[in-house]
Amino acid sequence: MPPGLTLVGDTISGAPRPAPTAPVWGTAAGSLGSATQGGSFAATLTASGAASFAVRAGRLPWGLTLDGETGALAGTLAVIGGATDDPGPPPVWVTAGGSLGTVRETYNGINEPVALGLAATGAAVYTISGGVLPWGLTLDRDTGALAGVVRNIGGGTWEPDTVVTWTAPVATDLGSFARGTSVGPIPQTVSPSGVFWISSGTLPWGLTLTRVGGEISGTVSNENEMGTYTFTVACAANPGFAFGTRAYSITIT
Repeated sequence: MPPGLTLVGDTISGAPRPAPTAPVWGTAAGSLGSATQGGSFAATLTASGAASFAVRAGRLPWGLTLDGETGALAGTLAVIGGATDDPGPPPVWVTAGGSLGTVRETYNGINEPVALGLAATGAAVYTISGGVLPWGLTLDRDTGALAGVVRNIGGGTWEPDTVVTWTAPVATDLGSFARGTSVGPIPQTVSPSGVFWISSGTLPWGLTLTRVGGEISGTVSNENEMGTYTFTVACAANPGFAFGTRAYSITIT
């Protein structure tokens, strides 16, 4: 569907508008140069018409950062294992791959601490290269110790099958907003409080829903098509337990 038009049910509404123009790179693709561990590095990426810059694939060397607004790439290359160390052979894992065990989430005031030790001979540092740890657990970069308390994100003392009940906002239509304007925060009030997520539909670009607190806020992006956006917010007293939902709509003009 052309930009500017929105289909809601059997009705097409809005006004066609030109598609956004893709930025034109000023910095040529390829190598940005070389640097040594412990040394500084600086380069600036340029693109006409670019609103922001971000790393979409791969990762920057440790110690370098990309300024999302200016495209400046700078920093000091981190020294891993000492600047004069020979890299040597790759580390050999001592801890077997697979499951590290099963623990319960914190609820009803019960905390179940977790303490594990990952080990690899010849390892200089440990890091998470993919996925995420459960909330409340941390990995010690230097020792490989994995420890913490698996958190009940919502807090409280309810049973796992508790279903939350919405008390506000009452209206399902959250209002009309022009592109480029600020929205909210629009709070959600439920009993008991818990964690929130979008279970269906999407928010207009530029708006976000906080996981804890359930506030909808942000600045409506100019790239949004005009029309009504419908979505459903879900809230659970505890992640993975019974939850309640409420449908909302926001109109972009």
